[in-house]
Amino acid sequence: MKYRRSLFGYRPEDVQRQLELYRLEQEITQDLHEKERIDYEILFAAKQVEVERLRAGLADAL
Repeated sequence: MKYRRSLFGYRPEDVQRQLELYRLEQEITQDLHEKERIDYEILFAAKQVEVERLRAGLADAL
């Protein structure tokens, strides 16, 4: 059985499979990053609400 060889002796099918794995890994990483960013934005918004509530309480106390 003859194989078309390229990229330092790796079979094109193996190279394609590895590239697809890298693409999937990158997609998963980007999705996780996006989820973490959204979680951070939610946490930040909650903290901002808390700060505004504390400021209002301080203004009422003064």
